[in-house]
Amino acid sequence: MSLKYKGREDRPFEYDTSVHLKLSVSEYQNFLRHPARADTLKDSFDWSPADALMTRALYEKPEYADELWSEIPDPPRFYYGEGYISHRSANESISSLLQWESPETNKKLEKKKAIQRTWVYGGTENIQVSQAFQENWVKGGENSIALLSDLRLQARYKKNNVEWESYIIHKLGILNTEDKKSRFNDDLIELNSKYGLSAGKKWFYSGLLNFKTQFFNGYESSDTEKENPVSGFMAPGYLTMALGMDYKEKNFTLMILPFTSKMTIVTDTVKFDQTRYKIPEDKKVDNMGGASIVNSFSRTIAKDFNLRSKMDFFYEYMRDDNQIQAEWELILDMQINVFLSTRIATYLRYYSNESDYVQFRENLSISFNYKF
Repeated sequence: MSLKYKGREDRPFEYDTSVHLKLSVSEYQNFLRHPARADTLKDSFDWSPADALMTRALYEKPEYADELWSEIPDPPRFYYGEGYISHRSANESISSLLQWESPETNKKLEKKKAIQRTWVYGGTENIQVSQAFQENWVKGGENSIALLSDLRLQARYKKNNVEWESYIIHKLGILNTEDKKSRFNDDLIELNSKYGLSAGKKWFYSGLLNFKTQFFNGYESSDTEKENPVSGFMAPGYLTMALGMDYKEKNFTLMILPFTSKMTIVTDTVKFDQTRYKIPEDKKVDNMGGASIVNSFSRTIAKDFNLRSKMDFFYEYMRDDNQIQAEWELILDMQINVFLSTRIATYLRYYSNESDYVQFRENLSISFNYKF
């Protein structure tokens, strides 16, 4: 370190001088433990014959000494990841700490490039509850409670010009009323994987693999005894493989897939009627070829109001029956606090192999959500 003689207030010197202390780590630590023994530093002074008087004064009257800013050593660099963390000099750091007005401390913060991770994982769990209770209600009705779990897990790989995105969705809804047995009113397991190779600034050559089915048996509302299930695990199951282009922005994706193969599968044709899903009586699988469009986006429309949309449309052009499979999910979350929100979810579905009518479902509930 260096010391500069600043003189006394009553007898200031007309010029400055400096001397150097050549300390080892052990000598400096010893001095810190025994500061009263200043003689431990005597041999460490770099004596200059020309400034012997000044040097002697600094040694005997250390209160007249100032440290030279230019001689304060910089802090060590810290190692992190693939290199060292850059840091400011000791002069900049100390000046900023003391809030001195110095041109060197009025610099703008340097923009540091964030460390890009190859894999990114995340997910959300939403538990939605709705309940109704009544007693001696003249107009009629029944007590009920409904519970819906909506679990979504996702993983994303990004390196150079390659992006690979995958997600899993599991929905399970249970409805319990006073006069009817507990039953499942929502049941879905969906696996989706999309691989993209950059074709430009926002376009990707993409391949898509998607699978959908349910876990538990489903029954028509009139089947209160649950004797004749109309759907179940892999009854039906839908497997989609597609190739095309993907346009991506921050919260928006649009996939145009002119080459799409979609299979409808019913593995147990004894328990379930596969013709219900337009699969021939002597087969368990129906294969269709056509084109599809897949779109998803999310948007914050106001503070604590978030809207998410997911649409999937398929049109068969390889056969004469030209089947259509389309679904559109729209979710509006109105945040109450970190964990609670009010959720309005709508689901529109038209599968020509299942029904000639448009299927629609809506749910309004208080939702407990957790992100990880």
